[in-house]
Amino acid sequence: MMRKFTTYLFICTLCCCFSACDDDEASAPPAPSFTVDKTTGLANDTEFTFVVDEVDADAVTLLPYGQEEPGKAGILISGFTSGKATVKFTYNDIGTYNAVVVASNFTKDGESIERTYSSPVAITITSDRNAITAFTVAGATDSDIDEGAQTITLVVPYGTDVTTLKPTFTVPPFSTVTVGGVAQTSGTTVNNFTNPVTYRVTAANGTTRDYVVTVNVTPAENVNTVESISGTAVSTDADDRAIPGGYVGSNVLVIYDVLGTTDDFFDSVRVAYTLTGDFATMMIGGEEMEQDTLLDLRTPKAVSVEPQDPGGATRNYTLYAVDAPLLELSFDALNPQVEATTEDFTIHANVLEGTDVETLVTSATVTTPAGVTVTSITANGAAFLPAGTPVDFSEDVEFVLNIADANLGITYQVTYTASVTVVP
Repeated sequence: MMRKFTTYLFICTLCCCFSACDDDEASAPPAPSFTVDKTTGLANDTEFTFVVDEVDADAVTLLPYGQEEPGKAGILISGFTSGKATVKFTYNDIGTYNAVVVASNFTKDGESIERTYSSPVAITITSDRNAITAFTVAGATDSDIDEGAQTITLVVPYGTDVTTLKPTFTVPPFSTVTVGGVAQTSGTTVNNFTNPVTYRVTAANGTTRDYVVTVNVTPAENVNTVESISGTAVSTDADDRAIPGGYVGSNVLVIYDVLGTTDDFFDSVRVAYTLTGDFATMMIGGEEMEQDTLLDLRTPKAVSVEPQDPGGATRNYTLYAVDAPLLELSFDALNPQVEATTEDFTIHANVLEGTDVETLVTSATVTTPAGVTVTSITANGAAFLPAGTPVDFSEDVEFVLNIADANLGITYQVTYTASVTVVP
């Protein structure tokens, strides 16, 4: 009886061992198989169709790049229909790859994996892309690529040394660029663009495309005029007041403030300006005049503008600071009468609803410093008579006073901006 029990125990133990072995080791799945519709194509362009046959396995995975490229993930296949699964895939890299399908079985704890591989299929990927998509050089103000004509045109500022330019360009992956057979590196290789230079782009499949690159130097600018002038009074009495007015004449620059401003107010003025030319230079005392240069404008200052063109003419100006005539407006025909308010060089008035502001008869009173005469006034460019002139106030109106200053021996203009608001 004991011998029979021992035999039974041995058989049970053996069965348990076999069972344990089954749990510890995964079984090999059947070998998978697949087909592909083509074996050559272009990177980023050609779509390949893989048809994978179903096998009894825990997982079936397509490795388009093969086992030799472990860094590139495979595609886990699911959704088999009638024993087949279709996978669409486009390669991003060039080269020859041994595409393969792998079937895998796993133990429940995942510690054991058994894989079976299909026969590989060699797939060759190349690229025919050989276009330059971007091309420039440091400081270029314009860059144009004409793909049809296969030309590239750059514009660089006056004074640029075109004999030692390092172009920066963008070409497709896997392509190479040469000039006269010499390899080019974007942002590194130096070329002389005194004459047009031909860049050749060679795709991975050997096809080439040539671009003729021309660099045009902007002609020297010959502009020597001031566009605007302004100032900030920074003396103790001025308390950093922005001087509200500025006038530019052919050879006269005037910064002006309200009537009654004393000369001492202008003893410390930071002068700002804009020039008509992008590359012209404002000069004072033989040196470049920086923005916000501090000047004592109680006496006129000689300044000049030099154009970029070394052979161009210099324009000379005299810079003044003055107190300007006061302009006040009224509308005598309205009932009740309305007086406008003048603040610095802005004038504003409120009129009652129903007032025709498009033909509002306007009168003006002008108060001038001694020795200063207002020779004429315009409103939005039209002649204005202070005794009474219809003015269209549907939008802001610029009143320009033409002034003859006998004290300084100059003429200039002062501008006021006037507005009218209709109120209930």
